[in-house]
Amino acid sequence: MKTQYPWQINSIVHKSKTAIRTLGMEANLFSPKEEDEFREPSAPLEMHENYSVFRGTLILKEGEAKKYVRFNIPAKAVPYIYKKTDLLIQQNLLSETLGTKIVKSIKSMIKESTSSISDILVTAVNKLWEGMKIVCPGLAEASISLPTEKKKKGTKSTTGPAYTVTMRSGKLKGKTPIAALNEDPKNYDLLVTQKEWLEKNLTSYPDNKTQIDAIVEALELFKAGDIGVEAEKDTDTETATYVVYEAPCKNIKPLDEEGRYTIYQVSVKYVVGNNLPFKIEVMNCYAPVDTKKGNEIVMSKAVNKKTISMALSEDEWYTLVDSMLTQKRMFEAMTYPEQLALAEKISKEARAKAL
Repeated sequence: MKTQYPWQINSIVHKSKTAIRTLGMEANLFSPKEEDEFREPSAPLEMHENYSVFRGTLILKEGEAKKYVRFNIPAKAVPYIYKKTDLLIQQNLLSETLGTKIVKSIKSMIKESTSSISDILVTAVNKLWEGMKIVCPGLAEASISLPTEKKKKGTKSTTGPAYTVTMRSGKLKGKTPIAALNEDPKNYDLLVTQKEWLEKNLTSYPDNKTQIDAIVEALELFKAGDIGVEAEKDTDTETATYVVYEAPCKNIKPLDEEGRYTIYQVSVKYVVGNNLPFKIEVMNCYAPVDTKKGNEIVMSKAVNKKTISMALSEDEWYTLVDSMLTQKRMFEAMTYPEQLALAEKISKEARAKAL
């Protein structure tokens, strides 16, 4: 028995109760030629033709249904992808062990403080943090800020219905009365109208009283000039996302029966805090290509679009990218003598013609 994938350099399989996702990567590397019938070759010492790529395949199997998408990553793009991957992993380790813990602990100590000394402390800490980021460029972004006066004013009553009950209908649907007033004071009239409508239907819909009470409380707070703000969301749960690699739509063969090219688009992003932080997403479709406009892909006429994504752990993505970089370097080391000889030959011929 022989392998079915002789050019594969790495594969990753994730199995769950509902699906199996597979990512495979093959080396499809080519050195510049001396001559080409269809295009001008790259320079010999560039070591790679433009079509020298790592060819990836994402497969999604759900029950008996199976679909796949394909994409390319140019060999010349691999060193940058490797470097960015390495920096992001370092950044995550540093921020977890140093930056984030420091910021969170200080933030929790001064969160409820309203004294001027806290303002001074916050400024000092932020400056210290900026200095730390200069020393360690990989640290995650972070900042500390005290509640504004507006926020302090509302902290005493931000758990009341005006702050927690959302409107279930009308123009303010999905908003709390306080959120509506903070968004635009003119919404006062809308709240009055909403309250009157709810009261008219109170007999049929007793639950309306909850919204009525919330509106009444908000209107009273507004008249007193003490509407405050809604309770703060926990910003510590927010995550940052970094682009590792992103390529616009590109056309490749094969063509479909209507002469449309295969189109692919690929992106790899790093989501801080996720257990599987590296997310690769690939789109495939068929679309016509207008060669009269410089090989322009007419995406407005695209058909059979399909997208598959897969989340990878740090070690899975790092190992994959390391394999790609290793293959690239070994290929270049192996072909360098031949490419150097080709460069000398072409250069010598050019000098002879110039005489």
